[in-house]
Formats: sequence, C-alpha cells, structure tokens
Amino acid sequence: MVQWWDQGVDRKQSYAVVTLNIYNKQITILLIVFSLVVVIMRKKMQVTSSKLMQVCNVYLNMSEYSKALEYYTKSLEMRLAVYGTESTHADTATSYNNIGLAYKNMGEYSKALEYHTKSLEAYFVVYGTEATHASIATSWNNIGVVYRNMGEYGKALECYTKSLKMKLDVYGTEATHTDIAASYNHIGLVCYDMVEYSKALEYHTKSLDMYLAVYGTETTHASIALSYNNIGRAYKQMGGYSKALEYYTKSLEMMLVVYGTEATHADIATSYNNLGLVYYNMGEYSKALEYHNKSLESFLALYGTEATQANIANNYNNIGLLYKKMGEYSKALEYHTKSLEMRLAVFGTEATHASIANSYNNIGSVYYSKGEYSKALEYLLKGGSSLHTKSYMAGVCVLSVYWGAFLAGASRP
Repeated sequence: MVQWWDQGVDRKQSYAVVTLNIYNKQITILLIVFSLVVVIMRKKMQVTSSKLMQVCNVYLNMSEYSKALEYYTKSLEMRLAVYGTESTHADTATSYNNIGLAYKNMGEYSKALEYHTKSLEAYFVVYGTEATHASIATSWNNIGVVYRNMGEYGKALECYTKSLKMKLDVYGTEATHTDIAASYNHIGLVCYDMVEYSKALEYHTKSLDMYLAVYGTETTHASIALSYNNIGRAYKQMGGYSKALEYYTKSLEMMLVVYGTEATHADIATSYNNLGLVYYNMGEYSKALEYHNKSLESFLALYGTEATQANIANNYNNIGLLYKKMGEYSKALEYHTKSLEMRLAVFGTEATHASIANSYNNIGSVYYSKGEYSKALEYLLKGGSSLHTKSYMAGVCVLSVYWGAFLAGASRP
C-alpha cells in the first residue's frame, strides 16, 4: 500500500512538473508577444512623434508659433511615454530644444531659456559633459540667442563662444560649414550690440567668407545676403557710409533675387529701411525718404495695414525725422504721432520703453523747431519720464526750451 501511495505521489509530481513546464513556455511566449507588441507600439509612437515634429516645423516656418508650441508639446509628451519620464534620450532633448525655439519666437524668453537649458542638460546626460557634439553646440547657441534677446550680451557672447569652439572641434578648424558661419554671425551681432563695431565687422566678414566658400561666390543665398547686410550695419556705425551703402545694396539685390522682386518679406523691408538710414546720414534726404517709404509699404503689405507692429512704428518715426530735416513740420508731426501711437499699442500705455521716450522727444523736438515751446516742453518732459530719467533729462529739456523761448523773445523788435 505504501508503495502504491508513493507511486501515486510520484505520478502527481510528474504531472505537476509537466504542467508547470507548459505554463512556463506559455508565459515565455506571452512575454515575447508582449515585448513585440511594446516594440511595435513604441515604433508607432516614434513614427507618430516624428510626424508631429514635421507638422511643428511647418508651423514654425509659417510663424504660427502657438500652433508649433502645441504640437511640439504633444511630441514631447509622446516621447516621454515611449522612453519614460525619468529617462534621458536624444529625442527628448530635441523636443525640449524645439519648445524653447517656439517660446523664443513668441517673445517668452524666460520660458525659452528654461527649455533650452533642459535640452542642454539632457544632451550632457546622453553624450557626456565632456563630449563634443553638434547638438550640444546647437544648445549653447540657442541659449545665447535667448540671452541676447534679453539684453544680457555678456552671457550671450559666452554661450556663442562655447558653441563656436565646439563646432570647430566637431567639424575641424579648417572646415567650411554653415553652422560655423552662423556662429561667426551670432558673435558679430552681439559684438554690435555691445558697441564693438570693429569686432562685429571682423566676425561678420568671417561669416560671409565661409558662406561664400560653402555656397559659392556666384551663388545667391539668403545667408549671404544677411551677411552683406550685417557688414553694412557695422560700417554705418563706424561712419563708413559709402561702404555701408555698397554692402546694403548688395544685400538688397540678392534678397530680391532670392525672394523675388514682387515678394513681401521682412528682410527686404529691413534692407529698404537700412538704405534709407544711410542716405539720411549722408544728407540725401529725398533718397532716404524714397527707401523709408518702400520699407513702410513692404511692412504694411507683410503685416497688414491695420497691424500694430514695432517695425511699422520705426518706419513712421524715420519718415518723421526726414520731414523735420526737410522743414516740413506738419508732416513730421503726423508721422511721429503715428509712431508714438503704435509704440504705445505695441509696448503698452503704461510701459517705460526707450522707443516710446524717443517718440515723445521727437515730437517735442518738432514743436521746439516750430517755436511752440510749451508743447515742446510737454512732450520732452514725457520723454524724460518715460525713461525713468526725469531728474536729469527733464532738467535739460526745461533749460533748452526756456533758453529757446528767451532767445526768440530777445530777437523780437
């Protein structure tokens, strides 16, 4: 009996082992199937995320930044679902970067800085803090762009320099590459902002030389046109007006070839404006007026005749300055008033901004030229208070106006 009982136990154990093996095989198969499903789902999500990125890029190029931000955020959420919220992946870092670009274009610089910094930190985790990689160089560059827009030029220059150094390490010091040319351009721009015009000219020339090496000396390209423009700006600030005129003209001619002679484009409108400024400095006011009017027409065609936009306000201001120089004070007042109204609409009626102060001062200057000293004083005082420099600026304005009034009274018979 015991023997049969023992045999029964052996049979049950054998059956259990066989059953367990079957279950283990089934579980293994299920795990394999599940893994394949996860891989397929991840692949699909990656493809969907990539397609979302393409949609985002289209919206970004169309200047529909809020739409671009919406889709960039969806793409980031999908990538975090694929790779995990705690993981660091190059795709996630790229999403942070793109969200930063959208915020930058929307003028939300603190948010842009936050996401570009996240992108840089993620790339450091992926590639290593000591690594030289094009994506890290791009992150340094983009952080520099944000700092420049925030007016923190020293920090911008530091980031741009890090980006350039890494690009030279990645591509080689003797390489000709558009990324290196772009870095030279960015450093030139921030040197210009820091009033280091000779340094700006040096870097913009390096940028131009590299773009010409990349695209060819006979090629027409937007980047080459912008380099000509930036070199012209540097020459203008250094007082080299004939050189500035030469490079601004090259820039405009190339832009008209790139975008088309009938096109309405911000770069073309800016070129017209820049040529107008040079002619103004050269004392050729009729030529200056011609180009500023072209610039205004281009910006109005681009943004709409009912738009409130800083570039349009600047054009009104420049035309007002010209009419004052030409002695047409009523027209000067008309355009300076338009400029002031638009700047108040752009920056806010309670804002303290240099452009608003500039408009008040320009209106005051016209009234001063007309001999209307009380009106001149009213606007000049507003200009001083708009810059939070009432104690100094307003005092100068008051003395100037009263001195003018005294001289005018003294000259009467």
